[in-house]
Amino acid sequence: MHADTIRSINNLGSLLCSCKKHDEAEPLLRESLAKHRALLGDLDESTLTCMGNLAKFLEERELLVEGEQLYHECLAGRRAFSGEKDQGTLARIYNLADLLKTKGQLQEAEQLFREELEKCREILGDDHEETQNSIRNLAELLEEMGQVDEAARLRAEVPDSEGEEEEEDGEEP
Repeated sequence: MHADTIRSINNLGSLLCSCKKHDEAEPLLRESLAKHRALLGDLDESTLTCMGNLAKFLEERELLVEGEQLYHECLAGRRAFSGEKDQGTLARIYNLADLLKTKGQLQEAEQLFREELEKCREILGDDHEETQNSIRNLAELLEEMGQVDEAARLRAEVPDSEGEEEEEDGEEP
């Protein structure tokens, strides 16, 4: 089977997911991943994309154990394929951390959220939107874990997420 055909299977599976046709989507996502692996190997970008799509699907269907396994595999593949300083790797770190948080594995999630924030700061800088999101994500987790002082320090680093505008020249409106 040609790689473009396999990508089309994955795209159709993803489309069916977005249309909430999960029973039709799952076999296509699984088939696509199996065929990508067979044709292109585990460290191909298309294979890793399919792996991430299936992991996200499983997470949304609350099949968290299998989703976690795929996220771990996808993150390891991304690290090997793209390296540590790649936004795709950062996204996979976030995906796994978020799933672990959902499962209640808060310490493991914290380690990954901290890693993601450190790498966002290094790669993107403190003012980048993704870095700011990473700060908010870690702060939210820390609040959930009862570490409110550290969470407050982190939240102080980012502009108000409500979208309030700063006053110019210190003048009152």
